[in-house]
Amino acid sequence: MSYVDLNPVRAGIAESPEGSDFTSILQRIRQKTKPSRKSKYATAESQPILMPLVKQSQDRHKNSIGFALPDYLELVDWAGRAIRDDKHGAISEQAPPILQRIGLEPGRYLQHLQGLAETEKPIMFGHVEQIWQAANSLGRCFIKWIGEAQRIYRTA
Repeated sequence: MSYVDLNPVRAGIAESPEGSDFTSILQRIRQKTKPSRKSKYATAESQPILMPLVKQSQDRHKNSIGFALPDYLELVDWAGRAIRDDKHGAISEQAPPILQRIGLEPGRYLQHLQGLAETEKPIMFGHVEQIWQAANSLGRCFIKWIGEAQRIYRTA
């Protein structure tokens, strides 16, 4: 999975995994930074449904991947920094870690996933700016639990 997600970086087409189009890692990042309402933002026709990234102890599915999203993002970031003679590109050593680049605060995010955060069922989830854009497009003036999103996502 990480090999495929790093193909655009290795080919020199993108500087980072989150900057590469049409990869599952970008789809996973976008799913975590968009509102959770599926009907308007993702359909089966527009995006394939990906196997969720959760700890194996939390998902008993026989094909469970066994990585939480922050762990997988860090793995891909780490692997993408390896410079290889047979590849054109790599993630710059000067680039901040991926969780910092996308503005995800891993401790708060993991608390949220474990049900230890202040709320377990936010209406929308992601960067505050994107939540407000989505709220405006839906004609909403108020979003419940936006404070939780502010604690989980920092400005990148």
